[in-house]
Amino acid sequence: MSRAVAGRLADGLSAAGARRERLLVCYLTVADPLWAGLVDFVPALVHAGMDVLELGLPTSSTRPHGARVASSFQ
Repeated sequence: MSRAVAGRLADGLSAAGARRERLLVCYLTVADPLWAGLVDFVPALVHAGMDVLELGLPTSSTRPHGARVASSFQ
């Protein structure tokens, strides 16, 4: 992440915290089966109110929790 992006994210999180707002943070695993449809999926998340999109990279040390999350790492 570039410093500019990190700075904007930090500023946005600080501002939301100061206003005591909750943010909708969505996490997608890069290897998720939905990855092929991401072009259609992300705008739907934005429309639903997503504030932050976090993309995860599965590694051998990753320990997914729950069946849905675990299946996204396969």
